[in-house]
Amino acid sequence: MRKSAYFAGPYRWGRSLPGEKVSLSAERRLLALFVVAAGILTFFLPLITAEPTVLGNVRWSAWSIASQVMEGNLPYAASSAVNYIPIDSTLTYCVLLVALGVLCFVPSPRALAATGLIGGLSSCHALIWDFDKWHLERLFYGKTWASSEFVGHVDLHQLTIALLVVTIALFLVSFDAISGPEVVGH
Repeated sequence: MRKSAYFAGPYRWGRSLPGEKVSLSAERRLLALFVVAAGILTFFLPLITAEPTVLGNVRWSAWSIASQVMEGNLPYAASSAVNYIPIDSTLTYCVLLVALGVLCFVPSPRALAATGLIGGLSSCHALIWDFDKWHLERLFYGKTWASSEFVGHVDLHQLTIALLVVTIALFLVSFDAISGPEVVGH
């Protein structure tokens, strides 16, 4: 069977033949696993700043916030605190867990690139609109939307930028496996 002129050259860029399976190499898979682990680790690092202090802490991690919510030490109980969780950061962490599942069960570079892209877009949304900041201010200080008085300031840009770097790295690791030059045998 003769191939079309499109596939006649010795190299092709990011295109799969029908029935051909593209998979991550062992090195790329390990690198992607390291990137995902670094992203999940940010859940436990104190990258969120609250001024004035909340419960005596200036620096918070997502884990410590979740723990305090479950213990009922913040202004809102766990049942109503769900309305005030930082949506974009939570979505990015969920995407990282999906990426871990992809790496463990279906090491597809396209699925990994999609998870990296979705996580990156979620992190960019958090940087641009600051909805997560407003949600955490309500959770920490009990501030209402109608209240115009300054109660406190929450800064989670360090967390958001860390998650953005992780998701971009995840996308680049997987994208290189998709678009890199491959030799086509004749």
